Amino acid sequence: MVEVLIAVRAVHVAATIAAAGVVFFRLWVAAPAFYAWDASAPWQDRFERQINNIAWSSLAIFFISAGAWLLLVAADVSGQPIGGVFGSGAAATLLTSTRFGRVFIARCAGALALTIYLLRAKPGTPPFSLTDWAIAVLAAGLLGALALMGHGGATPGEAGIVHLVADIAHAIAAGVWVGALLPLALLLAAARHAGDPPALAATRDATRRFSNLGVASVAILLVTGIVNTIFLAGSVPALLGTTYGQLLVLKIILFLAMVAIAAVNRLKLTPQLFTGSATAAMRRLRRNALIEAGLGLVIIGIVGALGSIPPALHVEPWWPLPFRFDSDTFRTPTLRVDAALATAAAVIAAAAIVAAVASRRRRRAAILACLIALAGLFWNLQFFVVPAFPTSFYHSPTNFTLASIARGHALFEQHCAGCHGADGRGNGPNALALDMETSDLTAAHVYAHSDGDLFWFIGHGIGDTMPGFGDAIDDQARWNLIDFIHANADAARLQRRINDGPNAFPAPNFTADCADGSKTLEDLRGRFVRLVVGGAPPASGPDVLTIVVPVDPAPAPGRDVCTLDEPDAAASLANYRGDANALSGSELLIDPDGRLRALWYPGRKPDWNDPAVLAAEIAKLRATPAIGRPTQAAAHGHGH
Repeated sequence: MVEVLIAVRAVHVAATIAAAGVVFFRLWVAAPAFYAWDASAPWQDRFERQINNIAWSSLAIFFISAGAWLLLVAADVSGQPIGGVFGSGAAATLLTSTRFGRVFIARCAGALALTIYLLRAKPGTPPFSLTDWAIAVLAAGLLGALALMGHGGATPGEAGIVHLVADIAHAIAAGVWVGALLPLALLLAAARHAGDPPALAATRDATRRFSNLGVASVAILLVTGIVNTIFLAGSVPALLGTTYGQLLVLKIILFLAMVAIAAVNRLKLTPQLFTGSATAAMRRLRRNALIEAGLGLVIIGIVGALGSIPPALHVEPWWPLPFRFDSDTFRTPTLRVDAALATAAAVIAAAAIVAAVASRRRRRAAILACLIALAGLFWNLQFFVVPAFPTSFYHSPTNFTLASIARGHALFEQHCAGCHGADGRGNGPNALALDMETSDLTAAHVYAHSDGDLFWFIGHGIGDTMPGFGDAIDDQARWNLIDFIHANADAARLQRRINDGPNAFPAPNFTADCADGSKTLEDLRGRFVRLVVGGAPPASGPDVLTIVVPVDPAPAPGRDVCTLDEPDAAASLANYRGDANALSGSELLIDPDGRLRALWYPGRKPDWNDPAVLAAEIAKLRATPAIGRPTQAAAHGHGH
């Protein structure tokens, strides 16, 4: 069913572009040229009939494919076979109760008006009449409304308006350029066969007008294509690692090929129309226009597929390369200078390649320079890339909650503690039987890997050093386990007060009960949050919200005190304390940005139960630059 829908959608888009392209070509290209250079020539009348036949055929295909599209969508929405759609009223409901149906009706009405206009249009009439402009607007509407029937109309909010406008402009520009290529090829063929001076003059004028129109269309396609790519893909991993993204990349490559051919037409072949080789130039221009039209038809087929599958932004990318770019390189002081020097070397190497290619002399020296430059480029990659795996760009769906950390802890004890130890430091009872040192999962190297890397390691193992647990631990459990590994590594730093306590780690998400309703961690942004495990709520400052995590039955929330009574809360926070038996009375401070900043427990100095001490601790945290999880570049070291 999906394959049929893709084919029908592509045929419908192609028919719309072809019909609209005839209107645009007649109004802005052919009619002005014909009117200026002998509008009564027989070859021009034949050309008019040819493009009218294209328009009528395209409109017939438009209506047939529109009907098939409606039935396929109705069958998909209702879950019925196509035969059952007729008697069930599903198609009627789709037409009257959805935006798809309303846009469908409006486009069919517009196509009918366009058909009537083409039946009454006469060749050789002056261009730019009010009716011509109205029909051009109608043709643009037929194209632009396609955006309302695809992903462009699905983005919410103000961003959705930007996306929709870009998608509408993209469709119209494609119709102006791609839809006019076949009429241009017919015009060049007709003028070449006529062979008289007025035909050559009209062709020169028409080709120049089409070229200017194409430049404007390409510029609009380029800008709106970038906007659409950002909204529907959003990242390089999404482009390279999803079916949608790969189709989009293929579309971009074909578009660039069309632009390259168009550049040859404009810069090389069009000027030849004003020389003695005009006939040969027209033949080559016609051939290139047909090639461009063929490429455009392939792109339309890709568009049909893109409109029928989920956008890349909503799909986890399966990364195809063994390495990935490390964006943390320039943010790591120890690597910043190396990265800057490597960038400068890469720029110099690229310039050397360009100069070598442009050089027509000393070929061997140029080739040697290219090889040296390429070697320099590959050598410099070490400063910017780290190893990658197919799931490296997967994102955790758990939202790093207390419940997920607790489930991950139970999984860790079951599957991992035997080797890595109960606290993850690599000191498990099975570690002594191994031929190699077991990894310390609280060390900085844990942060060197993305969540997707860890997801891959847990499921597929790490070479000969660790087996894969894909058969024993499902996907959701893997994410829970990753949440615990991160929380445990963060806890080790909080407990040791590394760097005198300016640590800032992502705080686990939770929902607390307060006097004014339930509050999530996101709701509490803007003020300090003090998590207290057990005991009576202690006094806090005016800019601090206290949340009690009860060990016994929860107390009623007070004005400045909330309760966090989730079943897994205490068990998860015990990871940060490091001693589940001494958890009662432990406290954690979360800053206004939702970052876990400091840990205190009874007996640790200074005493947070003293309001003045707590106020001083918060003031220190406000004034001290926070140090979060090590960046991936620093953790990897890149050989340092």
